Amino acid sequence: GGEADVFGMDPKDRERLEQEAASSDSESSGIEEDDGESEDEMEENQKFGGYFARQQKSNTPEEVQLRKDLEKALRNMPDKQWGGTTVWERMSAMDEERYERLAAERPCETAEDVEREAQRALHKTNRDTERAQRKYFRDRTKAPLTLWGGEEEFLRKIEAMKAEGGDVAEFAEALQAKAGGRMAEVWNVMQQMRFTGLAKALNSWMMGHRAVCEAKEALMDAFHNMCVLFKVPTAGSSSLDKFIFSNTADALSLKGLNWNPSNLKAFVNVLRGVDLAGGDHSMVPLMRLRERCDAPFLQHLIIESNPIEAEGARMLVEGIVECGVPLKSLDIAECRLGEAGAYALVDLLCAPDLPLETLVADSNQLGDGGVAAIVDVVASAAHLSRLSLRKNTAGKASGKSFKHMLGETETLVVLDVAWNELRGDAAVHFCEGLANNRSLKELNLSWNAMGDSKCMAALATALHDCNVEAMDLSENRIGPKACFVFANALQHNAALKGVRFDGNPITMQGGRELLRCALHGKDGKEVMRSISLENCAMGTVAPSVFNPAEPAGSYVLDMTDNGSARILRNLIKLTH
Repeated sequence: GGEADVFGMDPKDRERLEQEAASSDSESSGIEEDDGESEDEMEENQKFGGYFARQQKSNTPEEVQLRKDLEKALRNMPDKQWGGTTVWERMSAMDEERYERLAAERPCETAEDVEREAQRALHKTNRDTERAQRKYFRDRTKAPLTLWGGEEEFLRKIEAMKAEGGDVAEFAEALQAKAGGRMAEVWNVMQQMRFTGLAKALNSWMMGHRAVCEAKEALMDAFHNMCVLFKVPTAGSSSLDKFIFSNTADALSLKGLNWNPSNLKAFVNVLRGVDLAGGDHSMVPLMRLRERCDAPFLQHLIIESNPIEAEGARMLVEGIVECGVPLKSLDIAECRLGEAGAYALVDLLCAPDLPLETLVADSNQLGDGGVAAIVDVVASAAHLSRLSLRKNTAGKASGKSFKHMLGETETLVVLDVAWNELRGDAAVHFCEGLANNRSLKELNLSWNAMGDSKCMAALATALHDCNVEAMDLSENRIGPKACFVFANALQHNAALKGVRFDGNPITMQGGRELLRCALHGKDGKEVMRSISLENCAMGTVAPSVFNPAEPAGSYVLDMTDNGSARILRNLIKLTH
């Protein structure tokens, strides 16, 4: 009944089919069919046969068989053996978009209406598809003509390039960027437009470009092969692949890949163009390949957070120097170098013609001796402008090395030595060198416990002459008395624009004194400064320390101490 309703059968025909189905249920032999056609069957075929016959022309064999099953089921009515409803559901699932959607949106009275609507929708879909295909292929063939807004503009570009003697490779790369991967179509169109000479030159460029791509693929294959040979993961292959195949990148980040010396060995051999796994022996070294492509060299390298140890550091430095990598910045922090690895960095800084500007070697357990060895050669690095040696236990030996280095260097602008052991005599030596320095602009001395009066007096003396503009003194145990010393130095300095005292117990007296002197610079000139005083116990009044709000009392002052001299000046001001 459901199938008959869908195809718009008359109630009489439906009643007759139900009677035939009831009589067939009483027979035990199942469905019996007569090969001949009765008048009723001929009438049904006129109604349904044309529909199925027309559909069979464009359907798959599976669909054709399903329709035959359905036609047979409609003539004989479904029972347990045929399962006409199941057949219809199968066909509906396969023809859902073509028939069920139309029946739901626009109820039809006859099967011919269903067929007509379905054929119309199918024809429209095919027509739209053909139009889209024609437009796609038409656009592909005219790709170079539409790159710069039309044929006339394209011709003008070519003629201008020929008149100026332009570089075909540069022109081809511009086409490559705009046309995607369709350089073959560009070449064909140029042939048709009779730009024979330019087409030949472009073809030569395409062949060279293909050879370069093959050389790049050979380098990546070598990296994978060597990782397999050394039994290490191929971590970092995606980053390396992006750098090798990019014609604009000059930086490579390999941060946090958990590389060990074996991984680094594979990378260094890619720089050298060597496959230790027995692969292609004619590989082009990476820097030479970048030069051939007119691409930027490797200038910024990040190896941070990889346990390459001293062995890996030596291999890396040897590869950089041997391959002539014009490295400008190297971040090798948290790589477990140890003191032995520090000497590899010494070799890097001493390399001739290396334009290294930034070296970050934080948290490498370099030790006092390792830091001292690096600092001793910083002055000889002609281009080094930023050095970071945080968390490396730099102490007395390093302090003496800093003294000489700061007095000699003319290029160092940023220095970060936070979280070390620059206190006592080491801090005094450091400050003595700072007094003779004229290049440094940013200095980080936080977490060094250099807040005693001796260290702060040396720092105050250095501030009279140095040109540091930003200084971080956070977490150095600086007390209120040291603040009086520092405040006195501020009045003799015109360069310092920002100071951080966060985390120091300077109390209310020290904070007030710093803020009182913040705007006063050398020779009484006003200087705009920012002073950070977070977590400095500003709500606490320190006992036995000069308090301008409650100055009454007896004082014992040592006039050789800058802090005592500062207190005396404040007392004299209060009397006027």
